[in-house]
Amino acid sequence: MPAAGEIEDKAALSAERAGNSADLAADRRRNRIPSGNRAGLGRLLRTLYLCDYLSNSAFRLEVLDLLNQGEAVHSLQRAIHNRMITAKHGRTMEELGAISSALTLLANIVMAWNTHRLQAMIDQTPRDYSDTVVSRLAPVGHKHINMRGILTFDLSGYRSSLLRQASMAAEGRASS
Repeated sequence: MPAAGEIEDKAALSAERAGNSADLAADRRRNRIPSGNRAGLGRLLRTLYLCDYLSNSAFRLEVLDLLNQGEAVHSLQRAIHNRMITAKHGRTMEELGAISSALTLLANIVMAWNTHRLQAMIDQTPRDYSDTVVSRLAPVGHKHINMRGILTFDLSGYRSSLLRQASMAAEGRASS
């Protein structure tokens, strides 16, 4: 195992080299993996990942959280557009990409709105939300957003004035 001083020296050397793009390109060429060894490297990385996943419960929990967040984003996208986006009707790959990008943009708008509202709530009463709770929040909820364009309003407080206006309008039509 290298000594701490050797690691610091290598880090400083790497930092110096990173500033020079010619050196960086030369390092990439020297460190390129031969095509015959790529499959072996992939197996090695997969094995290391599985060892981490099976032996480290905190890592497993983090992976599960990320997978759940990804699924929550897909759920939000399905709520925005609940039909399949297929290549039927002669759509080109560019058109499908534009549709997919528009759906992603709408999902990002919803998440930005949710983030704004969550932050406003946390700013009002910061003591109510510990750092552990805040770190596990994800702005992908969508049950509070009307995705279908049907709006409902409670007009019971305005009933008398609305009925009066409607009766006056009816009287005006009858007299003309």
